[in-house]
Amino acid sequence: MDKLTSILQLLSTLAVIIAFILVGIYPYIKERNKSLADKLDVWYKLAQVLVNEEAIKSEKSGADKKQTATDTLMIQAKKLKVPLTKNVAAGLVQNAYNQTKTRRS
Repeated sequence: MDKLTSILQLLSTLAVIIAFILVGIYPYIKERNKSLADKLDVWYKLAQVLVNEEAIKSEKSGADKKQTATDTLMIQAKKLKVPLTKNVAAGLVQNAYNQTKTRRS
């Protein structure tokens, strides 16, 4: 049972990380490849919902949430053996935050 719980937590964390990445890179994809952006539109909207839910999930400050998201992204990248620097991870999180903030305005 503990193993199942761990797997589910890993999958949910991975889903949030993928959502952050998609929200961060979607504007670039939309600018460079309109047909791909059209195909990813539904996934982008779903990712925005996940990012918004993650943003209001806790009572942490914005900086704490960004740091937590960056740390989680780094941990998952390490587990998946994906080369990712802390600066790139922080940039992805910041970009996703900016996109979400712009959409709310």
